Amino acid sequence: MKKAITKLTVAALLFGLGYTVSVSTTEPATSESTVATKSYGKVEHPATDFDNQIASGIVILDFFATWCPPCQRFSSVFTNAAEKHPNILFIKIDVEKYQDIANRFGIRSMPTIIALKDGKKIKTKTGFMNKAQFDTWINSLA
Repeated sequence: MKKAITKLTVAALLFGLGYTVSVSTTEPATSESTVATKSYGKVEHPATDFDNQIASGIVILDFFATWCPPCQRFSSVFTNAAEKHPNILFIKIDVEKYQDIANRFGIRSMPTIIALKDGKKIKTKTGFMNKAQFDTWINSLA
């Protein structure tokens, strides 16, 4: 029974983050039993298969820290932009929780916004942007 509760807890946590979750009740929980799918038009968090998550299309990454005031102010700008641009995948990455991803992208200051196209970095901006500045930045990606 304890394994079933663990699977249910993991599924509930992932579902709460906006992921589509598939959990097998007849097999032990493995990384293959949890599948994250892309959800355009809203903000996602890094999936267990992050490389696959960013491999195609335009993806905008927001590297932030919970204690960072400019990051906190930018959060609503980022979320609103995700709703406005349903053809772009927006992912928020907490640099303390996902240190490996932050290190991989060489993050030294927050917020840092990185745009990827088909998994390759095409543009970077460090520091706060207001709504108009971020809209201009996104429109320059096309």
